[in-house]
Amino acid sequence: MKLQRVLAVLLVALLSAMAPSGVEAQTVKSIKQQKAKTQREIKETSQKIDKNKADTRRQLNQLNTITAEIGEQQRSIDNLTKQLDAINAELKSVNDSIAANEAKLQELRDEYGKAIRKIHSRSSSVDKLLFVFQSSSFHQALRRMRYLREFSAWQKRQSQEIGEMQKRLEASRAHINSLATEKSNNIKDQNLAKLTLEQKKRQQSDVVNKLKKEGAQLNQILAEKKKQAQALDATLDRLIEQE
Repeated sequence: MKLQRVLAVLLVALLSAMAPSGVEAQTVKSIKQQKAKTQREIKETSQKIDKNKADTRRQLNQLNTITAEIGEQQRSIDNLTKQLDAINAELKSVNDSIAANEAKLQELRDEYGKAIRKIHSRSSSVDKLLFVFQSSSFHQALRRMRYLREFSAWQKRQSQEIGEMQKRLEASRAHINSLATEKSNNIKDQNLAKLTLEQKKRQQSDVVNKLKKEGAQLNQILAEKKKQAQALDATLDRLIEQE
């Protein structure tokens, strides 16, 4: 019986001495597993960061392209606006010329009316032929005929010249009005295109900002994982030294 008790005590002592070593082995294995898992996570996070950087660069290039297009669009709008201002100035000049010619034509009409009234005041008849026949001499009749003919021809030439000039000016005004309308429509289209690009730029900026935010979060996660891996390495080294 004594021998059995002694053997039992020795067995318990032996098991007690072996127990810490088993727990320590189990802890080292667990830490190694955690380290492997952490290294996988570090690798995955690094890959995500690389992809995020590539996506960010690509989206930034698109954003820069859109910004450049907006600048070009604005330059086109400015150029069209200058052209429209010049067209409007030319249109004003044409309208002024038309008004001046209309005034001149009216002046000719008034002068012709005055001349006719003057002729009528010299004769008791409104008939031009009678005005000639009432001449006191043959030479006076010739002068009156020549006067009437020359005055009529002059008035006709003036009216024709002014009329032709008016037609040219009216055609010019119609052409300039057409150009002004075309330029105005172009400016409207350009402004609409610019607004579309600006909206696209805002959307692209949101994408870039989102990617940058994701990149910052990934870098923070990577830093934490690396810190965790360092802590596991330190713990593993300490346990290995204690063996």
